[in-house]
Amino acid sequence: MRQQKTQRLMNSQWDGLPSQLRILVVHPQVNTRCWALAAALEGGALYLRIGADETEATLEKWFLSELTTIVSSSRATRREIVLDECDCAVPEAVLAFAHKVIVSHPRWRITLVTRTTPHLMFCDPILRPVMRYLPTIDGIATWDHLARSVDTYWLEVNALGRGRAHIDGRVIEQWSGSLPRTLFFFLMDRGLMTRAEIFETFWPDMKIVDATNVFHVTKRKIAEVLKLKAGQSITQFDSGYYHIAGELQVAYDVNQFTELYTRAQMMDGEEALDALESAVALYRADFLSGIDMAWAVARRAELRTMFAELLVLLAQRYTAMNEPIKAYGTYLRAAARDAAQPELAHAIMSLSRDLKTQRDGIHIYERLIAEQRKHPQAAPIDSRTVALYEQLRTEAGM
Repeated sequence: MRQQKTQRLMNSQWDGLPSQLRILVVHPQVNTRCWALAAALEGGALYLRIGADETEATLEKWFLSELTTIVSSSRATRREIVLDECDCAVPEAVLAFAHKVIVSHPRWRITLVTRTTPHLMFCDPILRPVMRYLPTIDGIATWDHLARSVDTYWLEVNALGRGRAHIDGRVIEQWSGSLPRTLFFFLMDRGLMTRAEIFETFWPDMKIVDATNVFHVTKRKIAEVLKLKAGQSITQFDSGYYHIAGELQVAYDVNQFTELYTRAQMMDGEEALDALESAVALYRADFLSGIDMAWAVARRAELRTMFAELLVLLAQRYTAMNEPIKAYGTYLRAAARDAAQPELAHAIMSLSRDLKTQRDGIHIYERLIAEQRKHPQAAPIDSRTVALYEQLRTEAGM
């Protein structure tokens, strides 16, 4: 459903674009690469899969060669160049090539397919006014860099997984140690915090004067890693609280996930379904899986619980829509994270009976029994679930 909606949006936003838009960027956070390539190539666009050795000269030579072929054969039905895997090339080469096409060939349009943000183009005063991200989707993590001021830093933080950050499209590879990296993600996740909260989390046994010194030294290291301007810090201090500096425009996947979690429980119908599917798609892995400090472990458990709840809500929504196969698969994902819920096990067992996959239902029940033995305080298994288990065994010939 979510993928279909995205493709509909791509269709509606792609068609009828004004001619002054000369550079289209297929949003790296939306899985529509195949659709975008198919749509462009079916229309007769030129296609180039860029390699790491591509330079401005080789790109221009390729373009002029193809242009000559097109003029002689009249095979092009639209004047468009598709540059695939732009993130593999030197950004300056793609930027210079785009300049030449925009200036020298005013009837041509460039479509960029990339896994990272082409920040050099977004900051270019000539190219920026003629660029657009596609698709832009409200409520989904598709942050539009073109909507921000060029005077701010654009920071994309992905903490659902091992932890990754981009600033102005540049991935942060080196953190100058584990402390700057861990403190960075802590500040991002908390957003607003007191000095006491920070010190208690990272340096509980230090004197305040020593902790203060380590804190500010570590913040300076973070600023250096992010390549902020001289004197610029990642935080500001106001009214007794530290918060992320105003010069940083932050897109944080955990915030997006929690917002979708809240929205999914407040909405109905298609809006609720969209929020549920978007949240589930956004949860790529558990929170900061490589950090084992107490604050990260607690936050990880909290988000895992939220994710499991969303999976059950989504499965219930699919059941109400009479899509049992989707419901079944989603319930199984939820059970993989928490096999100790009798109601969840019963829902899976019911669907396994309807879908004639009785042995799966039997396996789920036996996992439930095993979990119950580990947790004596867990909710007891009711008689209807036991009866369903016996029915599945009979139908399976066991």
